[in-house]
Amino acid sequence: MTARSSLGIQGAMRPQIEFVLIDKLARAFETEGPGILDFEELNRAHPDTHQPIFQLIGDRVMDGRVMGMQLRIIGSINLEDDSNYIVNAMDMAFSRRGLCISVKPNAQSWLEYA
Repeated sequence: MTARSSLGIQGAMRPQIEFVLIDKLARAFETEGPGILDFEELNRAHPDTHQPIFQLIGDRVMDGRVMGMQLRIIGSINLEDDSNYIVNAMDMAFSRRGLCISVKPNAQSWLEYA
């Protein structure tokens, strides 16, 4: 703290971070009916983005807006052992807040679906 004062730096040690809704995410709060909000490639996102997602999962609130109860929140991730992607390990806070479902691709199933 003394070093900061001697340099004339005032205020908090760390800047206050405020998360605000982007236009596309704001639409999720305007949805009345059922829907799915997918945070795709969540384990490739910068760790600073995890806190507002925690708030959405736990409180269904962000930027003073409340998300409808019919909207389901999911996160899609790439496996850590997949060497094709650089991923961040998912910490225990995320692991405790969800259910992990592994999907194994199958060409025949996909063709039947398509």
